[in-house]
Amino acid sequence: MANPIIDLRKEQERRDPPAGAAARANAARQTTNDKQPTTNNPLARKDATSTEDNPASEAKPLKEGEVLEWEAYEYEHHKKDEKAWIRKTTYVAIPLAILMLLMKNVLGFVVVALGAAAFLLSAFRPPQRLTYRITKDGIIIGSTFRSYKVFTSFWIFSGEQGALLSLKRDGVLGHPLAVPMDGIDPDRVREILSAYLPEEEQQPSQFDAFLRRIGY
Repeated sequence: MANPIIDLRKEQERRDPPAGAAARANAARQTTNDKQPTTNNPLARKDATSTEDNPASEAKPLKEGEVLEWEAYEYEHHKKDEKAWIRKTTYVAIPLAILMLLMKNVLGFVVVALGAAAFLLSAFRPPQRLTYRITKDGIIIGSTFRSYKVFTSFWIFSGEQGALLSLKRDGVLGHPLAVPMDGIDPDRVREILSAYLPEEEQQPSQFDAFLRRIGY
């Protein structure tokens, strides 16, 4: 015969779990809550907004009307033997021009002739000393303004001849624009441009390296 007191106790335990089980359930819920992210944690907010390791935090945009300005020759000039350069250029241009005529390619002949003439004129032209200005809207070289929109990134080369700013243009065939930085702090230029363009490493132009090798 079943004991009515024991049966009543079992029924009460079923309806009201023991204090130990309730404590374990509360502890499990507390552990779950501790794992959830909280926005009230000051350290979490600091990590989310910290820019100590972000290069863009070093960017220092120009204020309204502020301009960074310096002067430099547009390129390095090498003294050339005019007779030797004319002779070597004709050695290359004349065979190409004859080939264009044999192929009855008049346009090609004109391109070769004009290209050779332009090459020599550019080689003998002394570099101009220009004024370079960096503004909040773009870069001014001499009297020519170029917006930041035409560039995709920038990089600063350092070498024996001084620092050189290279501005990569939009488009696959866009040759980077080289800006000499004689007499200007490259770090200051980097700080300003970082506010308007991404800084991405570039490789030296093989064409420019070839021109320097031949003393152009």
